[in-house]
Amino acid sequence: MFEPDTIARIGPAIMIFGGLLWGLARTVFLKRTSGVSVFAIFNRKKTVIEVGLALIAAVLDFYLVARLVAPAIDNFVLQLTAGLPLVGVSVMTVGLTAVLIAQIQMGVAWRIGVPVEREKGQSLVTTGIFVYSRNPIYLGIAMFIAGALLIAPGPLTLSCFAAYIVLIYQQVMREETFMAATFGAEFEVYCKSVRRWL
Repeated sequence: MFEPDTIARIGPAIMIFGGLLWGLARTVFLKRTSGVSVFAIFNRKKTVIEVGLALIAAVLDFYLVARLVAPAIDNFVLQLTAGLPLVGVSVMTVGLTAVLIAQIQMGVAWRIGVPVEREKGQSLVTTGIFVYSRNPIYLGIAMFIAGALLIAPGPLTLSCFAAYIVLIYQQVMREETFMAATFGAEFEVYCKSVRRWL
């Protein structure tokens, strides 16, 4: 049986690589079966918010994978030793699962970034996990980062979590503006019946 610390080093790395493979496979699948490009972000200039979110993902993912092969990195980033490894991995797993379920349920409506205008296949998804949250993907990512904070508490993970919360709120506001303009009354009714987060 693995020790909790070993699980806390292996688990996040497996989830990161698995998530990246899933995202790549999902992107290719949607492109081949529906002709949909999920990368709305590539069709226009990136915003400061999007660059910030990408930077958070890159730094945190690099750190979590580096912990697997170079445990001394924890000393470099001033990680505290009183983490909750099994709780953290569990929270990360629930978060990643929510992301995957939401992406599947969005079908061809899934996009990365806010498009300039409504694109082929975009529709308002209000069923499945979207009955409980208007933003289950962002909520799942927040849980993943919170799990990382529980596993390896310290300035790096705390900064990533805090910055993510600030930036994702701003991103959601941009997306809601787009959704209101695109889906009108349908989106307004949805907002009244389902909370932004939970």
